[in-house]
Amino acid sequence: MIRTAWIAGLVLVALPAGRAARAAPTAPPPGLRGERAPSLSDFSRRPPQPIPSTGDARLAQAQAAIREAGERVRLMAPDRRLLLLRAQRLLLDLTRETPRRARVWYTLGYAAHLLRDDDAMLRAWTRVWELDPDHWDTPDMSFAVGVVYAKRGDHAASVRVYRKGMAATPDLDLRGLLASNCAESTMALGDVPAALRLYEASARLRPRQNSAAYWGIMVASDRLSRSLAAEQAAHVALAIDPTLRGLTGPDVFFVPPGDVHYYLALAREHQGRLAEAAAEWRRFLAALPRSPHATRASEHLLRLRGAVAALRPRATQRWVDPFHLRLAVAPVTAELQRCWAAQRRGAEGLPEGRIRLRLTLQRDHLVRVDATGGQGPALRLRAALEHCLRPRLQNRRIAAFGRATIDAEFELELIP
Repeated sequence: MIRTAWIAGLVLVALPAGRAARAAPTAPPPGLRGERAPSLSDFSRRPPQPIPSTGDARLAQAQAAIREAGERVRLMAPDRRLLLLRAQRLLLDLTRETPRRARVWYTLGYAAHLLRDDDAMLRAWTRVWELDPDHWDTPDMSFAVGVVYAKRGDHAASVRVYRKGMAATPDLDLRGLLASNCAESTMALGDVPAALRLYEASARLRPRQNSAAYWGIMVASDRLSRSLAAEQAAHVALAIDPTLRGLTGPDVFFVPPGDVHYYLALAREHQGRLAEAAAEWRRFLAALPRSPHATRASEHLLRLRGAVAALRPRATQRWVDPFHLRLAVAPVTAELQRCWAAQRRGAEGLPEGRIRLRLTLQRDHLVRVDATGGQGPALRLRAALEHCLRPRLQNRRIAAFGRATIDAEFELELIP
């Protein structure tokens, strides 16, 4: 998967509470390797400087508008976009008057980045690299530009840009993110061995909290028929990301998009959720029937079919409120299991997940059962389960000592 979120040196403005920006690098003495022009973040921290020309005054106005727009991110101020558009107009005038000033083009690209105007950002930052191939903020620019190329399906261009950023940055976190993103685009180009090497490099650069690299190693290893390596990577990824947020979160995307089902199918297999894994393999084959990895996916699906058919349903209590009634609710667990097992298995098998029940009592007898929430079956089978449970549990005695309601959550899963 390709990550789209990164807080880096091109941040001019204050970040939301709870997020810390990297400290602005200190400029080395003149003449030393690595010397760079003052950055936007430097500009936001230092005292006002004398403005020697009209052009610099307009650049300062544009920077101030961008900074103010950034400070209003948390408030979602309605005039935030107007501030950015004002800065963009000032900077466009400056590029026409002084077309060879990399600093102006860089600031223009940053304004376009905040406006989510990908075309304008690409034009501006491509121009920066034409004027200054070793621009000081190449790593962060490469991250943003590479993501745009990947989303547009130009994987060769995204690989070139990601590699440019990797070579330019001393920041191991950013280099690891660039390597992981570059691996995804490399895999989309069909070079799975090279993608695997990049994922492994990302894991070495960012050994902690880098589920993206381990998910990538899992998939690349599986596609190379290295099942043991795929299993080992999956165990590490699941330890870091047990909820699979790194595969389904808002800051990741896949190239091609249907590839997400390959990742989810393997992850579910290694979680032991075989029915859900089989469903994800079917979704992958439906989304990408001509994928070079369709044969491998079909092999997984064929192997799982027999295993899924042999699974039997089980319902277990996760929690009961009040806790001391957990044993009294045992008959409810048994009836829930029978009702769930009675549901017809569709093309995707019997859905697994969690479901919550609210039991209403009068004089220690059940008078009402409601499915109040949960995950998986609660969303798809709530009405059917309620319809089955109510006659089975009507007037069932539960010694609750006057308790009017009991809340309970159950896990529905298929086991060997």
